[in-house]
Amino acid sequence: MKYTSLLTPVALAVLLAACGGDQQATETQQKPADTSTATATATANIDAATTSKEAPAEVVNPAALVKLGEFRGEEAEGFHDCFWIGPVSYLSYNAAYPDEGAVYWMGSFQLPEGASHLEISGNYPQARYMSFNAYNKAHQPTDALIDREIAAFEGANPYSSADKSGGKYRIKVISEAAPTSDRPENTLYLGDAATRNDVLPLIMRVYIPENGTDFTGNAGIPDVSMVMKNGETLSGEAMCQAINSPKPVAGGRPLPSVTMDADVYNSLVNAPGVPEGFPARQPVEWTAFWGGQYDLGKLAPDRIITDKAIADSAAGTLPKQSGYYANTHNDYIAALINEDFGEVVVLKGTLPRTPNNGWDITSGEYDMRYWSICTNENIVTTRYAACVRDSNVITDEERQYTVVVSKAANRPANATADCGVTWLDWGEHGDGAGNTEQGHLIIRNMDADHFQYSMQNIKSMGSAEQDLGSYFPKTHYSSKAEFEALGCN
Repeated sequence: MKYTSLLTPVALAVLLAACGGDQQATETQQKPADTSTATATATANIDAATTSKEAPAEVVNPAALVKLGEFRGEEAEGFHDCFWIGPVSYLSYNAAYPDEGAVYWMGSFQLPEGASHLEISGNYPQARYMSFNAYNKAHQPTDALIDREIAAFEGANPYSSADKSGGKYRIKVISEAAPTSDRPENTLYLGDAATRNDVLPLIMRVYIPENGTDFTGNAGIPDVSMVMKNGETLSGEAMCQAINSPKPVAGGRPLPSVTMDADVYNSLVNAPGVPEGFPARQPVEWTAFWGGQYDLGKLAPDRIITDKAIADSAAGTLPKQSGYYANTHNDYIAALINEDFGEVVVLKGTLPRTPNNGWDITSGEYDMRYWSICTNENIVTTRYAACVRDSNVITDEERQYTVVVSKAANRPANATADCGVTWLDWGEHGDGAGNTEQGHLIIRNMDADHFQYSMQNIKSMGSAEQDLGSYFPKTHYSSKAEFEALGCN
């Protein structure tokens, strides 16, 4: 994986915003400032934390220490073109906290003078989910369309119709802000700030293609064309050249990702005087994603940013913020874990009802579209270790589950399906920065605004246990021997 630092004044402002930046980051975007002072202050704070057991005099802000890097992966033959980069998954581009069930494609473009809009035409996939998300130059979503919202121009939309014979859709992508009412169908908005000088990302996501289908759920990658204001239409290589789309190269085209240098990360999490198991906590602490800056704040020895965000969100004074290249249809809770507290982590809870296939949502009652739990490395690599999704979780008659997380060598003998237990691999590389005892858990809920006990309806960063009810994963540490002593139920 190759990373390139882009910490110019503008880039730092963009990264702070992408990490859930505060008012200061917003002002910096409007008027770029000299980042040497900010970087020096952040570094000085780390030095203070690593040379003294006393709390540093100034707040350590890990979000100011990240950088925008790039990662590469092989693009599968026949599943990419001059516009669409991909397919991106844990198998190829393993970065940005990937979910095992997700496959996505990114397009990156600049609208030239005289362009009216882009047009995306394709088939509905045989898959659990499909969507398009548009992003601004700060890598935050401006708009999104989910499969069931996309009307067919030929045939039928199987995500919203009883007709499952399939159909074709056509989407218009325009440089305007999304209207608050009377929204035209099949229109994706790039935002009113989009100009021909902005490099604008667009992501298509497909989750869980049906067995026997390809990456795209047998839909193929959509066709993209550009319509000019004079009525002319460009497609293929002519369009890609006009919109400055990255050209395919051997080894795959690079995609952006937020990361942190390993030495900077380790100076935070291994600072003298930090608590045992830091940055994990005992008991396990689950927090809702409220913005990247506040999540990264867990890495600071003082934790002031995260703890203040938990308090402010509970008081209703800190609204939830979007993350870097966020999928607007997903919400998350996350926990840091550490083998110093126990080599086995046990989770128990109620599994929400999800469809076997996305097309089933018209013929049954479901709590959400998708649920998964994953182990990932931390901000240095953001790589996938393992995932278990809803359909692979063992439950009893009341949909109660037990998930055991451990490394392969520490897997209890009774952590098996026959014993009613789902095992999840901790990952041999820990946080990916040399601390093999550390781990990172992420649980996703997709398309679940209507479900009371979903992550979409968590009221504050620290209220997951209260708001999720029985769907909250009650979590504790154990040892291999202690769990095996429970026998096989």
